[in-house]
Amino acid sequence: MTEKEQGKKRQIGRYQVQEYTARRLVIEARRRPLLALGILWAIFVPIVALIGPWMGGTRLLIALTAAGAVFIASLLVLRFTPRIERIVVDVEAGQFRVERYPLFPRAKTVIQDEISAVKGVRCGHRVWRDPPNVQAEQWLIELVGEKERWLLTKGPDEEPIQKVARLFAEVSGRPFLEQQDP
Repeated sequence: MTEKEQGKKRQIGRYQVQEYTARRLVIEARRRPLLALGILWAIFVPIVALIGPWMGGTRLLIALTAAGAVFIASLLVLRFTPRIERIVVDVEAGQFRVERYPLFPRAKTVIQDEISAVKGVRCGHRVWRDPPNVQAEQWLIELVGEKERWLLTKGPDEEPIQKVARLFAEVSGRPFLEQQDP
């Protein structure tokens, strides 16, 4: 393959950016939910083995309840954590597309619309606080239209999200809106 066919690749945080031309861009993020679940079960199994459910009584009930909770958490992670998240901007075709590929079930989620429906690209953040010292922050990229908003991606770090938002705005020819909290 020539460089033009393969495109230029670079890494922005967890996102791999592949620019085919100045008018076509693919941004991809890969996650490893199976690795996370493997670590979860690798920690859980020795703990259950240590409490000794074979001794009977309430220890068996506690071990079974914990196993059920970890199993349900595993199913939720498999269902709602996409292993691949791909954002495609194709100005020549006049479309953008967001694809999310979960492990379970194996049906991908696709959001696709015309670039002309997008009026701007916005980068914002959400903050969750629980007194006294617990706080979580999430950065996200939204496409803003006349009546619609499309969520492109979200992540924990500000810098990669801002760079991806600016890159999307630059390639699509849409204005980068000032940072706002949704």
